[in-house]
Amino acid sequence: MIEVRKMFCTKCGKEISDDSQFCIHCGAKQTPMVSVPIDRKIQKSRSNTKIINKKIIAVIAVIVLALVVIRPIVTGRSVEKTVDVLFDAINDGDGEKMLSVMPDEQVDYVVREAGVTKEEYINKINTALNELKTGKGLGTLGESSSESINSISLSYDIVSKTDCSEEELKQLNVKLKEKNIQDVKKAKKVKISISAKLNSAEVKSAMTSELQMIKIKNKWYITDLDGMDSIL
Repeated sequence: MIEVRKMFCTKCGKEISDDSQFCIHCGAKQTPMVSVPIDRKIQKSRSNTKIINKKIIAVIAVIVLALVVIRPIVTGRSVEKTVDVLFDAINDGDGEKMLSVMPDEQVDYVVREAGVTKEEYINKINTALNELKTGKGLGTLGESSSESINSISLSYDIVSKTDCSEEELKQLNVKLKEKNIQDVKKAKKVKISISAKLNSAEVKSAMTSELQMIKIKNKWYITDLDGMDSIL
């Protein structure tokens, strides 16, 4: 241990030279010098501890930030992403993916109402989607081209997103209760415009559809496909 001798004024507490009889700051007469022992090893250890603590805090901050940013991406699903999944399913002819945009309770309900198994219901959707890709059941979109249709793909633009009012939400919950979906707190009406690409030609259409969407936990789902009921 190294002993460092320092002298401080007994009145004002400021540091003075160890042979001073009077304080150069306040002029007070001084008593004999006081020795202040300092253990350099302890001082160094405390310094290292502070550095380690700062590093730990920095790591924790990074982890917390990552959780805040990544968790919604991993577990959530926005309105836009849900509609993306719907149109990907239509263009891929994937009935199972299409059902994933609906709440599980509603899927069980519509399957039960159809009087078929879930697998049979998915096959039914796949058939409808395959017919759609060849122009059948597309309505005015399919009639807009006189050439032979080999393939069709759909795209969309979101025209508007409107929050449901308290009264609309109340009425919606009454309907959803029949499908075993309970106490939805947030819902939107999403209006989309639909365009189709026939073979390789882009065909703009005035066809629009309004999607009734609800939020369950942190995921958005589609509960009603106005104007697209023939697909489901």
